Amino acid sequence: MISVQQAWDEIARVAPSGKIDTVALSDAAGRILAEPILAQRSQPPRDVSAMDGYGVRFEAIAEGQTQFTVIGEVAAGQVFDTAITSTQAVRIFTGAPVSPGVTHVILQEDTERDGDRIQLTQPQDKPSHIRKAGQDFKAGELLLPVGKRLSPADVALIANANYAKLAVLTKPRVAFIASGDEIVAPGQALGAAQIPDSLSAALAAMVEIWGGTCVAGCRTPDDRARFAEAVQSLPEADILVPIGGASVGDYDYAKQVFYGLGFTPVFEKIAVKPGKPCWFAKSDTHLALGLPGNPSSAMVTARLFLQPLMAQWMGAAASQDWMTARLSHALAANGARETYLRGTWKIDENGVLRVQTSPRQDSALTQVFAQANCLLRREAHGPGLEIDDKVELLPL
Repeated sequence: MISVQQAWDEIARVAPSGKIDTVALSDAAGRILAEPILAQRSQPPRDVSAMDGYGVRFEAIAEGQTQFTVIGEVAAGQVFDTAITSTQAVRIFTGAPVSPGVTHVILQEDTERDGDRIQLTQPQDKPSHIRKAGQDFKAGELLLPVGKRLSPADVALIANANYAKLAVLTKPRVAFIASGDEIVAPGQALGAAQIPDSLSAALAAMVEIWGGTCVAGCRTPDDRARFAEAVQSLPEADILVPIGGASVGDYDYAKQVFYGLGFTPVFEKIAVKPGKPCWFAKSDTHLALGLPGNPSSAMVTARLFLQPLMAQWMGAAASQDWMTARLSHALAANGARETYLRGTWKIDENGVLRVQTSPRQDSALTQVFAQANCLLRREAHGPGLEIDDKVELLPL
C-alpha cells in the first residue's frame, strides 16, 4: 500500500503528456494552449476614433478656432486619407481610422451643424477620444502563454490577433464502467435491493469540468465475464475508470479482469481515507484507474487521482491547488491513513478563510458531498487540532 504522494508521483511518471490537437477558434474555449499566442497584427492597426463626432486639429482649438468646415466623412471599415487644415473637420464614427492631421475628436453633442459647417458649443480641454495604434496590443506581442486554459474572453483576444485555428492539448477520453447487481439507471421503479446509479453521471460531469471528454459509461451486473465483455466493448478511450469491484469481496474482480486484458499494475492500494481500494494500471495504449463503489469514496478519489491524471495527460503538472484555512472547530487525532474530510470553507467577517467539516463522513453519503466545497487534508497519525489551527484544503 502506497502513500497519496507516492500515488501522485506514479501518475506523473506513467501518464503520457502533451499530445496536440489543432482546433477551430469556435471550439477553443476550455481547451489548454499547446503553443503561445503571439499577436499577428496590432490592435488597433492605426489610430481610430473612440467616439462619434468630428476629427479636427486640437492645436486650432487651443488657438481659439471654434468653427470648422466639414470636408468628408469616414465610418468604421472606411478610410479618408485627405489631410485636414486647421479650419477643417472630418465627420467620423466610432472605430473609424482618423485622417491625417486629426489630433482630437469633438463629440457630436458638443457641436451644432449647419450644412458643411460646425460650431463648437462646449469647451475642449485636451486632445481626446482617439485610440492609438497598438493601444490594445502590438504585432509580435505575447498574448497568451502555453498551458493557459482558454476562457471566452481569451477566444475574443485570439480572434483579434487574427487566428482562425490554434494548437491545444488533446483532451483525455474517459470511459466509466459501473458494476454491481444492485445499481440501475436513475428514474426507474426500484426493487427492494436496488439503488440508483449515483456515480456515472456525476463522474462524467467531473471529467467535462476538468477538461476531458466522457466517451462512454455503462453498467454491468456482478458477473466477471460480462464485466470483461463490457470493458472490451467500450468506445475508444484513453482512460478507463471502473467503479466498484475494487475491494476484497467475492465480487471484487475488476483488477483481475484488467490484468487479464493485458494491463499491468502501477499501484493497487493507497493509504487514504476514504478510498483505500483505489488502483491504477496501464497497457501499451490505455490507462485504468479503479475507483471504489461507495459514492463519496469514488468522488473523493476522482478528485484526488483522476483530476491530476487528466491534468498530466493534458500537459500540466499532476499537482494540486492547495488552499490554507483556519479551523472553525476542534478535530481529534487522525488514524493511520491520510484522510480527506468533506467540508465547507468561507470567508468570515474578519476576512479570514475558515473551514467547517461535516460530522457525517460516511463514504456512502452523497448529501454530505453535495453540500461540501472542499476536502480537508489530515496527515497520517496527525495530532488533534484546535479551533484556529491552520489546515490544508483542496477545493471542490
